[in-house]
Amino acid sequence: MRSLACVRADSGSTDLHYRATTPGRAPSAPSRTSDAAGPGEEMNATHEATLRTAERRYGALVRACAQELMRTGSTVLQLQNGRLRGRILDFSRGGSILHVETTGPGDERSGKSLCRLSATHRDDLDVITRKLLQDVAPCGGDPH
Repeated sequence: MRSLACVRADSGSTDLHYRATTPGRAPSAPSRTSDAAGPGEEMNATHEATLRTAERRYGALVRACAQELMRTGSTVLQLQNGRLRGRILDFSRGGSILHVETTGPGDERSGKSLCRLSATHRDDLDVITRKLLQDVAPCGGDPH
């Protein structure tokens, strides 16, 4: 039976890696080449690819919604497979929250995200656009 053991990449590293081991045996030290692309890096690459696809597909529309969101405090983006509603909630001490709800077909709520926005990011079109794209990307479908 095999189990997972925590091992260090090298004696000077603080990075921990997990390896399958056989009970009663010491885990082998990981090699630099085998740990070059771990599951976390793979997930990040997949996430970034999904965002790039969403940017190509919906970029102009999401950017226009981000501008509306910054100007009026709310926006709605209708997709073939659902809808995204975004609001910016401003607080008296200067903080803001970006609140996004996605609904699927038939207006069933399928997701909600809350993101704290610093005073600098509250009026940053690129930051707001990226946050909206992160919520639009999993929805798929064509905008209408």
